[in-house]
Amino acid sequence: MGCSPLQIHTFWVDAKNYVEHTRKWYAETIPFPLNFFLPNCMHKQHLERLQLLWGDGYMEDEEKLEKELYRDARECLTLLSQRLGSQKFFFGDS
Repeated sequence: MGCSPLQIHTFWVDAKNYVEHTRKWYAETIPFPLNFFLPNCMHKQHLERLQLLWGDGYMEDEEKLEKELYRDARECLTLLSQRLGSQKFFFGDS
């Protein structure tokens, strides 16, 4: 299962998160010498994926993009919550 657009934005596009957490974690986890170039390759792939999903101008207004991503995620979670209702599971309690 792939990452959602919000996860991609949070981990790979948000500059502070990417530099301070995502790239650092991958660089420490991936074995040498892959740790020097693989995180940047992954970063590029995720940016390309967002570009495919949101179009060429997706980064023109990063604040607007982030708001839309959070709105979509919130809408999705609301729909799932409504579907679940008071049941333990989506397709019944057993």
